[in-house]
Amino acid sequence: MDLSSPIPLAVVGLVLIVGGVVATRVFLPRLILWWELRGYSPEARIEFDKKAELLENDAVVELLAPASRFQSEVAEGKKPHHQQAWLSPFPNAVRAANKRRRFELKRRKSVTLTRAQVAAAAAAIAVEQIPEALQPANAGPEHFWITVQLKGLTEQKIVGLMPELKAELGLESITRVASADTRSVRFEAHTVTPDDRLTGEKHGRDFFESNPATNLASIPLAVTVDGSVWKYPMHHGLVLGMTGSGKGSPLQGIIRQVAPGVVEGRVRLFGIDPKDPGEFKSFQHSSLFEELVVGQDEEELDQAVALIERVFTVMKTRGRNLKIDLEGGDLGRSLDYTTETPLVLLMIDEFLSLLQALQAMGKVGKHALFMLTLLLAQGRSLGVIVIAATQEADKELLGRMRNNFANVIVLKQPSPYFNDLFLGEGAAAAGFDSTKIAPASKANGYATAGIGFVKEETGEPVRVRFAYSDDRDIADLVLAHPRKAVTAFDDRSDEPGQDGEDDFFFVELDEPELPEVGDAFSALPDFDFDHEEMK
Repeated sequence: MDLSSPIPLAVVGLVLIVGGVVATRVFLPRLILWWELRGYSPEARIEFDKKAELLENDAVVELLAPASRFQSEVAEGKKPHHQQAWLSPFPNAVRAANKRRRFELKRRKSVTLTRAQVAAAAAAIAVEQIPEALQPANAGPEHFWITVQLKGLTEQKIVGLMPELKAELGLESITRVASADTRSVRFEAHTVTPDDRLTGEKHGRDFFESNPATNLASIPLAVTVDGSVWKYPMHHGLVLGMTGSGKGSPLQGIIRQVAPGVVEGRVRLFGIDPKDPGEFKSFQHSSLFEELVVGQDEEELDQAVALIERVFTVMKTRGRNLKIDLEGGDLGRSLDYTTETPLVLLMIDEFLSLLQALQAMGKVGKHALFMLTLLLAQGRSLGVIVIAATQEADKELLGRMRNNFANVIVLKQPSPYFNDLFLGEGAAAAGFDSTKIAPASKANGYATAGIGFVKEETGEPVRVRFAYSDDRDIADLVLAHPRKAVTAFDDRSDEPGQDGEDDFFFVELDEPELPEVGDAFSALPDFDFDHEEMK
């Protein structure tokens, strides 16, 4: 071919031009994408692809980067400049945005800079695989977090995107989860059903042997969803859960963990269990409980009233004897648990049943109810703690008592109201929903017993499973601490009985203290206290 001829030269030039354009359109986008993903791990590339897919959704992009912020005026008589999708690392998202804005090309007054819009939306979204420690049992890239920056938006608006996120990625489930960054909202997303790690992992005596309570103010009781140990912060506690939910696990765990402290004299255990047989019956044969009442016959209820009064007397006497060291800066607002000032634990199972029984006893029972209320209001700083378990948290009976339970353990229970009351408003929507815990039964091997929710010190709920003590474990604990001969009061400085007084008596409540309970039992009929008559 004679290249000196003008026609062949034109053909060659045309081929070069066309080839250059094709090469630019084919290879340049790939080059741009390669540059964007350089150094990415295979997992990070998967995360990038999910993010790119999210950016194809109009609702997501429009909320995070409204088109009104990316308008470019078109000069009179000028044709709007088309936004080239291949110049973006998210070409499909830009193409989708261009398609949504195609009417602008006809109007020719302004045009949305869709590349900039998509880039801004991309900067507000992060997709990352859930860390290994938090992965479900069937771990993999199918389980990931989507974190969206607020960028001046309200949390409610971001949470409102959940249906769009689920539909765009074809998710099996999506829930909101806690994030340390208060300027963002985090979602946990799954493209396949996550296998519950806690359901597949049961812990028993081995847990307690590996995690003894070295500090009575913080007692290891459970395993969190990330495999870490959850410790019960010593304060008044309420265990809420329906039959079969595993309420006995935290109660038995506390008894086992404080047992060494009982032997050392740094812990005193008292118990009431209206149910017979119940959680505490076997400990009638053990020295761990200083006093234990099981059942709710008339005689046993009288014993329960006397026991409540005994613990109340310990608190009031300890308060009167409290020494304040101004020079040392010790105002006595908290106690170290020593043999001189041991931790006093009053453990009550079937708490609501006890309250109902006491209410039906008349003045004596109502007197005991007021003492319980004052124990919850004043006991913590004096080292006197109440831990109760119940199937219901009825406000009419619990009254202001309920507000003094700083630690609430929520196991399987049927009320959405109580779920969000104790775990925080919106807890269920964020995935912390105790009503959705599968029932535990003998048929399924109690697969979910002891699974529930607690609150961290930050106030955020966390999913846990309490270590389980089976019958053999409890029997061995009782046998290791057999009951000794029953005696009268020990020589305790914070109890009566040392000056010839009767061991048990009704405590004279100062009238100014009564308003502290407010309307705790407003549902009860009015009555006047006549302590002489009650004696």
